[in-house]
Amino acid sequence: PIFTREGYLASSILKFAGFGGERDYLKIDFNFQFYKMIKSKSVLATRMKIGSLIGWNNNDIDYSYEKFYLGGSTSMRGWDVLRFEQTNSNEPVGKVNRFMINVEYRYPINKLFGITIFSDGGILSDDISSTKLGLIKWNNGIGIAIQTPLGPARIDYAFQTKNPEIWKIQLGVQNLF
Repeated sequence: PIFTREGYLASSILKFAGFGGERDYLKIDFNFQFYKMIKSKSVLATRMKIGSLIGWNNNDIDYSYEKFYLGGSTSMRGWDVLRFEQTNSNEPVGKVNRFMINVEYRYPINKLFGITIFSDGGILSDDISSTKLGLIKWNNGIGIAIQTPLGPARIDYAFQTKNPEIWKIQLGVQNLF
């Protein structure tokens, strides 16, 4: 449903590349979403995404954005789109491993408007063995959700937890999850 109040969704994507081409890798991407109604109106929504590229040659150029990127209204709202990791010249940097979690408290004000308080955490890494949960970068924020005939739209105001002077307003036309 467009306006999920209870339940869960688990999905995964497996992508094989190779078979005589220039690249040979396996992309695994897991997604788990959980929704729990609190009291009669509000909802606690969580999403966790874990992904890995196995066999990726880091010397290859990622011209088709096969690596994992974070940032923007559908992942880490305290960062610009694809700019969670970037070079000094502001080019996005993708990595071969990703962990991301979104936690939202959604409270409807009336039939058309609602308030969302959220926290997003994420990490990108090329070496999973050196990845520690303490290295997760976080952002927090608040948003307004508007129910339209085409589905929910929202405006989110987020800040990076360790870098609060960077404030971002993200506009979303689709449901976060």
